[in-house]
Amino acid sequence: MEDNNKYEIILKNIKIEFPNLPIEVINLWIFPIAKKKGWPPSEHNQWDKKVSGEQFSFWNDAKWEKVTLNLGEINYSQSYFNTMIGLRDAYMEGKQNNYALLENGKQRFLNCLRYILENGKFPQSPILCLDEFNEYCVLDGNHRFCAFLSAERLYKEYQTNSIEEQEFLKKMEIANIKLPNIEQEVWICIPKWENSSDAQARLRLRELGFY
Repeated sequence: MEDNNKYEIILKNIKIEFPNLPIEVINLWIFPIAKKKGWPPSEHNQWDKKVSGEQFSFWNDAKWEKVTLNLGEINYSQSYFNTMIGLRDAYMEGKQNNYALLENGKQRFLNCLRYILENGKFPQSPILCLDEFNEYCVLDGNHRFCAFLSAERLYKEYQTNSIEEQEFLKKMEIANIKLPNIEQEVWICIPKWENSSDAQARLRLRELGFY
């Protein structure tokens, strides 16, 4: 009961700042950090006046929709590829980088990987954002996306009777695996980038070949 009351209080306060965000988006993206860091945001933590580089009002004005998307047919941002490489290096290759230092990061990744291999879909819908370049970046769910990509590779290599992959799946106690469905349910955020001075500056820099 106490946990439920705490959740309702935090959620009510978040909704004051984000009245237009769907509850599921808040629960996936905002609430976990608000619960850990506190709400409203203090001046000097990762919420510093904004979320992911923009003011709260920016996200309230965005369009939010839950759709089934073919993940193999969309354009991803360079930041997406950089993050996927970093996560893979940390959790699949054992390399030391910033992602390897994330609290419970590898376990979160392995939990997602196990779920996707067994069920063929994300455990929870990631949140994508269509950026000012019409490329998709991840607002929430990088571990899920990395697990999805890893699951695709593991399935294909398992089908070739790769001893290494069979041993890996055996350690994870997965007997029967599924090929992840390329069409997945995701949240999409479509902001009004014309209202972002930073985004307009990035567009101009890309036009000039600097971004």
